Amino acid sequence: MDKLEEIKETGEDISIEKLLRDREKIDEQLKDKFSHDVTVMFTDIKGSTNYFETYGDIEGRLMVQKHNEILFPLVEKHRGRVIKTIGDAIMAAFEEPVEAVRSAIDMQEALFEYNRKKKEKKDQIQIRIGVNTGEGLVEKKDIFGDVVNVAARVESLTEPNEIMISSPVYEEVRKTDDIICRYASQTKVKGKVDAIEVFRVVWGEEESVKGLTRSQSAVAKTGRKKKKLHKRLEIDISREGDTIRITAAEKSERGESTIQPYEEMRVSMTETDRQCREITSLLSQANTSGKVSKEILSRLRDAGKALFDDLLTARAKETLRSCTVDDLVFHIEDNLVQVPWELLYDGEHFLCQKFNMGRVVKTKHGIVNIKHREMSRPLKMLIVSDPKGDLENSFKEGQAIGEILEGNPFFISANQKSGQITAEYIMEKVKNFDLIHYAGHADYDPDDPSNTGWLLEGGILSSTDIMKLAGGRPMPSLVFCNACRSGQTGEWKIGSGYNQEIFSLANAFLLTGVQHYVGTFWEILDEPGAHFAAEFYRAVLDGASIGEAMRRARMFLIKEFGEDTIVWASYMLYGDPGFSYL
Repeated sequence: MDKLEEIKETGEDISIEKLLRDREKIDEQLKDKFSHDVTVMFTDIKGSTNYFETYGDIEGRLMVQKHNEILFPLVEKHRGRVIKTIGDAIMAAFEEPVEAVRSAIDMQEALFEYNRKKKEKKDQIQIRIGVNTGEGLVEKKDIFGDVVNVAARVESLTEPNEIMISSPVYEEVRKTDDIICRYASQTKVKGKVDAIEVFRVVWGEEESVKGLTRSQSAVAKTGRKKKKLHKRLEIDISREGDTIRITAAEKSERGESTIQPYEEMRVSMTETDRQCREITSLLSQANTSGKVSKEILSRLRDAGKALFDDLLTARAKETLRSCTVDDLVFHIEDNLVQVPWELLYDGEHFLCQKFNMGRVVKTKHGIVNIKHREMSRPLKMLIVSDPKGDLENSFKEGQAIGEILEGNPFFISANQKSGQITAEYIMEKVKNFDLIHYAGHADYDPDDPSNTGWLLEGGILSSTDIMKLAGGRPMPSLVFCNACRSGQTGEWKIGSGYNQEIFSLANAFLLTGVQHYVGTFWEILDEPGAHFAAEFYRAVLDGASIGEAMRRARMFLIKEFGEDTIVWASYMLYGDPGFSYL
């Protein structure tokens, strides 16, 4: 009797439709009971096989036991559980990706301290950690599914002392205040059509953990193709009394001449200070929309031309007029920061309109032994906007910048903070970020520049506070201070010592290791100031150097609001204008 006749004879109702319905119910039950979002971590000890072969099973087992005693509690500390051990490897599960990554950081830091006390290298324990998150079948003693396979693959890409995470984990942790990630690589995973993105978690001083990261190495390799040599014009100005010494020379990446000729000229610093006050006075005549009359704009050009003629030698002026470079760097002593070099006028252009311009200040201040930040994408950025909750336009500025950057989170990952932001918070978190943007109040104290600073909830973050951050982990590479004061009516009132006061804040950041500081000569209006910042970051994302981004933003304001809205002239850059963050 064949199967069909058997079914007819017994009367059994075994239709395909019924079996499929039963299968669907079972699948739903399996999914409801066992399928959950879970974060899986794999760890592996470097060189354990060789260790067992060299020192024997007992010594090897003791090493694994010590490893477990150190790491198991750190899994539990972050609400995780050890699923199982596989030889010298740990498989652990966490409810939240952030907790898994913090557990991984604690593991590497704990082993770093353990190894530091071990003189013999054989007694040290170094591990690799890989983390992935997604949906899996979670049983009491095991986890199955793609989430496990990808976690294992991520761990296999990891070097000793490293933590690697998948792209879904990165998306969950990039908005935190304390977890820094760098792009590592793209890799194929068995069973997946598309390659996965892998990120390295920075858990210690970046340069001490790994000399040259793989992401930086990849950049170095791709950057080896021939490119046009980048030239710049550098003007070095020093002052002693009423004597100024000037060197003006074009330089390229190939280096510079061994001998640099300089010129000396006598100037009247009394007259120079008067001219600087004249520019301040002209700018103070802007109305509440930030506009000046055509007459005032013409007088501003005249004042800028007077400074151009009085402070530069004939050779330097001719070099500025005839050179074809994009970048201009003024190397100035700290007794010349009061001069608005950006507003020197060569007869056709203000210098900041013609060049990608930056200032490098030579100072007698003692400089601490600072470490510069290792930079690779994605850069981690903190946007502090409306820190006291009383500046709606500053809040909107932060939102707008965040939206611009959110389109490219693999290049810059921005974290906006607003309302009830204290100086203590900034002091604690600032070194966790590569870039800082501040949109809020700033206070300038002409009697005591050390009290100049950002007005935050409950107090001020002063220049003195910033100087306390010197040493230890590197400071952010870029700080952009888009500061303003609310309730402005009538004329702009700009103090004659405004530049020195701004410099006191910039000076504090630069002396602690910040590479670029963007600040303003005077108070800025909300709308054009927000537009300047937005265009600046668009240009940075486009690959522009920081100096080019500054000039693009200036020219955007001039095109959008007119040259008579002099907010374009408000901004200055301390640092190398030729540096590109992307």
